Amino acid sequence: MVKDFRPDSLLSPKQLSQVNIIKIKIDKIVYQGSGIGKFNGVKVFVPYSAPDDIVQVKVIEKKKNYWLAEIKKILEPSAIRTIPPCAYFTQCGGCDLQHIKYCFQLEIKKEFALESLDRICHLKLPPPSLNIIPSKPFHYRNKTQYPLAKNPLRIGFYKQLTHKVIDIEKCLLHPKIFDDVRQVIKERIIKVKEPIYDEIKHTGNLRHIIIRQGVNTQEILLTFVTRTNRLSEKLYKSLPKKFPQIVGIIQNINSAKTNRILGSKNQVLYGRDYYFEKILDKQFKVSGDAFFQVNTFQAENLIRKLREYIDTAERVLDLYCGV
Repeated sequence: MVKDFRPDSLLSPKQLSQVNIIKIKIDKIVYQGSGIGKFNGVKVFVPYSAPDDIVQVKVIEKKKNYWLAEIKKILEPSAIRTIPPCAYFTQCGGCDLQHIKYCFQLEIKKEFALESLDRICHLKLPPPSLNIIPSKPFHYRNKTQYPLAKNPLRIGFYKQLTHKVIDIEKCLLHPKIFDDVRQVIKERIIKVKEPIYDEIKHTGNLRHIIIRQGVNTQEILLTFVTRTNRLSEKLYKSLPKKFPQIVGIIQNINSAKTNRILGSKNQVLYGRDYYFEKILDKQFKVSGDAFFQVNTFQAENLIRKLREYIDTAERVLDLYCGV
């Protein structure tokens, strides 16, 4: 059943219960990336839609006060749409807005911030006169955490709202060398038959692979997260020879039946348990389990902006700084 989005086309509750395919206009994007429109007074959330899209959607779930739907056909695309550059977009849960031009993503994210302050903090603020300082849209992440799954072996990221691992050969968010390291490790896992962790059965061994790199130093720190103390030496032994940027390899042991990535025990397999990164005129020593701003370029912009406001301060406390 297809209905237009005319505001005067009111349906009875019985008719609404029979509706499953509708036509709506998307009004805006809300936090976590879904577009929102209205049908017969009901809010409809549509992932991967854009403001001003006119779309035909299939309703997949009807809640008391809203519906969830998926796009069947874009009837009239929004002017702010673009072609997502990633082949895994909509499969992998890592990105929500690649289908929207980057300059408009910034405006959408500004609205996210204002709405969150209103909804959570009850602070109604006027739209700021300053624009969001843009980042590099791609290849900006200094850290990637890969979950693993088996049958067949998959190393990648979770599908949105699931723990199903999508095998990712190439991610546009982190440095290209991460893809190269991941591929070599995958080949070695297959060769040495390293048991992959099963989070349902709590069996197997290798749970996650974490790669971190100092953007301004090029130093790489590699972490294998395992369920047991054991890990085949053939998996990691010659990696620094193949990738000289690797300054340390760590084994983190997480024996708990949990979806938390890291356990409390670390042991160094090669080199050091930290890498160095430089932010403007300061050098930071970053350990494998430390919090550090994942976007080094934007961290630099943040500090530049802070310096504009605190030139006269005698002392500044960086709370919750991680390192």
